[in-house]
Amino acid sequence: MVDRVSGFNFVKPFQTSSDPIFSKDPITLKKPISVFKNTLKDTPPKSPTPPSFHKRLTTIVPLGPEFPVNTYITNNQENPVVAKLTNGNIAVIWAGEGIGDIDGIFGTVLNPDGTQNSTEFRANTDTSSYQVYPALTGLNNGNFGAAWHTPFKDGNGFGVFARLFYPNTTGIGTEFQVNSYTASDQKNAAIAASNDNSVLSWESPQDGSGIGIRGQLFYPNKTKIGGEFAVNTYTPGYQQNSAIASSKTSGDFLIVWESASQTKIRGQVYNPDKSRVGSEINMGTISYSEFFPATAGLDNGKYAVVWHSEDRDGDGYGIFGQIINANGSKSGGDFQINTNIVGHQMYPSSAGLRNGKFVVVWQSAGDIIVQILNPNGSKNGSEFIANSSPTGSQYDPSVADLGNDRFVVVWEDSAKDTSSRGIFGRIFDVNIITSSTSSTSSTTSTSSTSTSITTTSSTTSSTTSSSLTSLSSTTSTTTSSSTSSTTSSMQTSTTAISTIVPLSSSSSTFNTASTTSSQSLLSTSFNSNTLAATSLPLSTSPSTPQTEPPSLTTKTFRTIPNSENLYSTSLNNYKLITWLGVGAIGCIGSICLLGFIYARFRKSKQNKDVSLESIKIGEASFELDPTMKIQHLEIGDKYLWLDKIDRSEAADIYKNTGYLFTFPEGKDAIKSKVGKGCFGKIRIAKRKKDDEYVAGKRIRRENMAASKEEAKVQKKAQGPNILPIYNTVTFDNAMYHFLPLAGLGSGLNIQKQLSSIKDPKLASEVLKFVAKDVLTGLQTIHEKDISHLDLKASNIVFMADGTAFITDFGCAKDGKTSFKTPGDNNYFSPGRLAALGDEDLFDTQKADMWAAGVMLLGMYKNKSPSELLGERSTWPIDATDEYFQEKLDQFEELQSPNEGTIWWVIKGLLDPNEESRFTANQALDAACFKGLLKSIQSKLFLNMRSNSLIENTHTNRAINMSDYGFVATLQALREEDRTSEIQELIQNYDIQPEVTPQSVRSGATTDYMFSPDFDPERDPTILRDYDFSPLE
Repeated sequence: MVDRVSGFNFVKPFQTSSDPIFSKDPITLKKPISVFKNTLKDTPPKSPTPPSFHKRLTTIVPLGPEFPVNTYITNNQENPVVAKLTNGNIAVIWAGEGIGDIDGIFGTVLNPDGTQNSTEFRANTDTSSYQVYPALTGLNNGNFGAAWHTPFKDGNGFGVFARLFYPNTTGIGTEFQVNSYTASDQKNAAIAASNDNSVLSWESPQDGSGIGIRGQLFYPNKTKIGGEFAVNTYTPGYQQNSAIASSKTSGDFLIVWESASQTKIRGQVYNPDKSRVGSEINMGTISYSEFFPATAGLDNGKYAVVWHSEDRDGDGYGIFGQIINANGSKSGGDFQINTNIVGHQMYPSSAGLRNGKFVVVWQSAGDIIVQILNPNGSKNGSEFIANSSPTGSQYDPSVADLGNDRFVVVWEDSAKDTSSRGIFGRIFDVNIITSSTSSTSSTTSTSSTSTSITTTSSTTSSTTSSSLTSLSSTTSTTTSSSTSSTTSSMQTSTTAISTIVPLSSSSSTFNTASTTSSQSLLSTSFNSNTLAATSLPLSTSPSTPQTEPPSLTTKTFRTIPNSENLYSTSLNNYKLITWLGVGAIGCIGSICLLGFIYARFRKSKQNKDVSLESIKIGEASFELDPTMKIQHLEIGDKYLWLDKIDRSEAADIYKNTGYLFTFPEGKDAIKSKVGKGCFGKIRIAKRKKDDEYVAGKRIRRENMAASKEEAKVQKKAQGPNILPIYNTVTFDNAMYHFLPLAGLGSGLNIQKQLSSIKDPKLASEVLKFVAKDVLTGLQTIHEKDISHLDLKASNIVFMADGTAFITDFGCAKDGKTSFKTPGDNNYFSPGRLAALGDEDLFDTQKADMWAAGVMLLGMYKNKSPSELLGERSTWPIDATDEYFQEKLDQFEELQSPNEGTIWWVIKGLLDPNEESRFTANQALDAACFKGLLKSIQSKLFLNMRSNSLIENTHTNRAINMSDYGFVATLQALREEDRTSEIQELIQNYDIQPEVTPQSVRSGATTDYMFSPDFDPERDPTILRDYDFSPLE
């Protein structure tokens, strides 16, 4: 059998034929192995101490082929996590379908050899909803704990829940709620041990700026130790995807997470009492985006942190790491872990091994890759493929140290369990052999049906030998030493040797008798002034079985006189050096050739298992070939993925779509990032047939199923003011959606620009256009019995002309009533909140209308829902209509608005009484929406954007918004709040008259600026038919 670890056939030593998990067919390697020895010229002895040589060989031995973990195979089992228990067994949990739940958390316990120890069990006790993204840890008292997040159960959106188990998988009581704060979503939990206690972390919107990381300690009896604690001190933007590692030398623990606003990995070490050790730190040192951290405690008291970083390794994502000291400081700089850089290396997991070493696993082009690293982060041997299956694709690896120099890797497989995705694993042995030689005379020997390398030392006073085994292409180095009472010229030397030794599952036999010269695989003579390099075929002679196998550290040798060694004198050094040079050149050439072939293989493998779905827009349909040309970043043969753009491309994008990119000083190329959705990143793409710039949304594999369902709903919802999806291209490990590019960004951008308008009447005029488009979009989907259920400013996008479109249908539902639906509960209507508490149905369309009212009021006021209506956590559990009416009455605009005005519409949308609340049709009948012209809308939004750039500059000079270089420079200065430089930059622009609705009617000018071509005196027809509706 050929193992995929290295591509070589291998034999497992010391394996009896009765072992059921190994193959019975022994195959031996026929390639010779070269052994290099060191040659030193005579030098005076520097110390009377006898020379000593320490040799360390690390070998990685897969203990048999991969094995199935789950026994229930219907539909998907995914997102596995593995942990070692104190009794030596292995716990594994995953999400998916199992006995008693179609969407829950399931697990099993394995014996140390990977065989089943228990029956499959369900971790969650509540099956009323679904459970996703499990986390797992072994506890110091022998038990183990699992965590996950699930919707609705904590009274709002997602909540974090956990459950403890005895080693035999018996649950210790039922699942329990981890989070105390319940507003909005608490999700993506991590769990670890801290002394006899446990600690969990998760995402929560509590740090005052987006999403933060929270933590909670628990006693073994599940009682909380104090309250939740804030983990992150850096709060801008989102902090997400946390991971925890326990110290192996104390009760301390390290929490790491992804800081989305910086796209950096950050971390904080804690004492067992949750007090901070040192300060919060950034892991990376270079300006590259970093995602999805994992961490492991090391037995030297330090921690290893790993993540995947974008573009840093030269091609797609790569795996990088950083060692953290026990005091929370960095130990050295960060380092690259992956050797192969073709395609994406993603989603790493790590575990500490012996002597400060650690193992890192990750997914790459459908395979699971493994790399052992030294305590300083340097590579120990070569990376290799963990999975032995040549079919399907493998994802989401998780690794755990099993002790005794073993580790286990589990992953998700797309093909092997005969029914969609399943969980598989494999166990590996890590052997670190150390031998020492001195002036004491010693001789040890052994041989086996596998290979052996013998080394002989002969001197006048003492002889010592040792041997090392290697079957891979990695060169194995041995060192022999000899000393004399008159010549002791060598200093103490240490040689570290790392090899990957794949061993087959066949049985082995042993012979303790001395081998003859014909049976020796290699024989050389060595003294202190020679360097020998020889290569001989390996022996395949049979050997006699023995009851007790000998040690791996002993090998048979024989002594050879110096006269038989062709390289024993310094006279032949020139010939030796020549042959070594020729051999080195040959080796380098072979390595380059093999590397090229391997890279081509890995690149071609990424295009397997591809499917395509084309979504029709109106009568149009794009049937795309499911291919991706990595070198040209072509997707589906119709789109060009512009991962990076230069200044000229940015100018062209701005000219055609209005989307504005700014460049940091000194950079001529930047990422074309235009957003980041719940399921993946959004970049600029270009449709080849007409050169239209579009938005390309790349969906990660674990989110593909949910994104596909969302796309189906969005396809059904298509119509006026609903953002269409042009095409969907589905690969085995990623999905791409292509949509129109929203040049003005999301509603959050418009909200900021709207706040720059100081004239409230003019701001209300802009708000009318926003409201009409949003209400038209709701009218479109409600007529098709679709409800959005997650309407907010971030889910509205604006084209360059100011037209608004509704997008993000991840929470959308068919029908007019619904029971428990996820969404942002800050926008929940009173009826939806009451239904959530009473587990009752609610009117989904009226819930959308309420959310639209909250969003429009927030955009005008430039406030979040919690600033408008109070923090969600402060709302009474049984909040009544009167409670919300009291909150709304504080806004002057909503107290007594005139019928037909925009504020009359918003008041009708925010009617706490569900029955009398406006529908989309009723709202659109308002007088304020009559006579609105697209030409006016475009100019209003253009000038609002211009005004936001020069806000607070005390200048009345106009801006040429068609000049990309000038506008981009202003935007860059605005982002850094460099107001004085903005004012200086525009001082040479022509002063233009400022125009308001009042000045249009009266001919007077006031203090609000529009661009020159909006001047009614220059073009009196432009506003001729435009009717500014009464505001009061």
